[in-house]
Amino acid sequence: MTNHQSDMPEHEIMYELRCRGLTYAAIDVKYGFPDHTSANAASRPDPKAEVAIAAELGKQPKDIWPSRYGQDGRRLRPQPRENYSGKPREAKRQNERAA
Repeated sequence: MTNHQSDMPEHEIMYELRCRGLTYAAIDVKYGFPDHTSANAASRPDPKAEVAIAAELGKQPKDIWPSRYGQDGRRLRPQPRENYSGKPREAKRQNERAA
């Protein structure tokens, strides 16, 4: 059973990071992640990046992405299919340019 509370919007996560003088790229460097890992985690599940982003925001991952966690606060495994339905960032930009 999934938690029906909505996830924090990606733009809100970015805003909170910027207020702290951070970017997704800075989190990737600080935590030793490959490029774009943190940015991708904002829209697609990635447990390690979720923990890193949440730590930088002073929150728990389950509070940012409740759809990825059960009522007991444990991470859902496997993740619900809808958590993977977002298009990659670059594909979105290409579609916007084509329109």
